[in-house]
Parts: sequence; C-alpha cells; structure tokens
Amino acid sequence: MLGIPQVPLDLRSEVAVVGLGHVGLTLFHSFLGAGHIVVGYDIHAIRIGELRIGRDCNNPHQKFTIDPERGRFTTEFS
Repeated sequence: MLGIPQVPLDLRSEVAVVGLGHVGLTLFHSFLGAGHIVVGYDIHAIRIGELRIGRDCNNPHQKFTIDPERGRFTTEFS
C-alpha cells in the first residue's frame, strides 16, 4: 500500500485512476482503502472485464472484490 491516509466521511471525494496496469491498480486499491469513491479507467475492454470479476492478469493467484457503491471499472471516458 502507498499509505494514503484515511479521509473523514465529510471530506471523501470521487477519484479517477487512468490506466489500470500494475501502478494504476495499486493506486485504485489505495484510494479505495483510504475511503474514497474510485473510478478506474482503462482502454482495454478485456482488462476491465477481468477486473470487474475480481481477477488481475498481473497477479493471477489473487482475487479481490470491490463494493460497487465505492469503486468501479470502466472503458468509458467522458
């Protein structure tokens, strides 16, 4: 973890992480762990599909779950 400090409930914001490779996914999880609402964006639809079901091709032996109220993955950028 990057050690992003916990954020009080009234100061939480939505954070976007662009690019969900090794570094981007680490940032995604770090911001999520600090209490932010996080949107992860990547141009690769297959990558997004894998992440949505809790799989990371860079770390195939570890599965994860994301609370859809706090984090989501997308290929749409607007």
